[in-house]
Amino acid sequence: MLLDKMSFGEKEYPAKIERNILVILSCLSEKVAGTAVASILSEKTITPIFAILDNAKRYENQPFRLTRKEKAKLNVLLFAIITLEKFAMSSQSKSMIMSLLNEQQEENILIYLSKWINDENNLKHQIGFLAQYLLDNTCNLNR
Repeated sequence: MLLDKMSFGEKEYPAKIERNILVILSCLSEKVAGTAVASILSEKTITPIFAILDNAKRYENQPFRLTRKEKAKLNVLLFAIITLEKFAMSSQSKSMIMSLLNEQQEENILIYLSKWINDENNLKHQIGFLAQYLLDNTCNLNR
């Protein structure tokens, strides 16, 4: 019911609100036990999270100094990765995330983002570090 009220992925929200929705989803996934987490992570939830991650490619060649709007969007990206990590703590949700990552046509988005670990921009470095952490410790993909 909460996800229906928020219309996450259906409406265009400012970056600050998107970030807050991702924080709420992260907290819920951490606090709710077992199969209830899998019910939160539905097609309505995971599709916008992956859409946020897929938009990361537009920031690859950004200059070191980012505008406020670009920083806000990268913050949303950072929280999307955190949300994925929190959801992956449940085995049902983890298998759903893993299957979506394996279905990606191009290079896996987490592998792509993990390359940002060497970026000079601190925010992009954090995103790269979290993507690498997720790959190494949660989503052990065959790379």
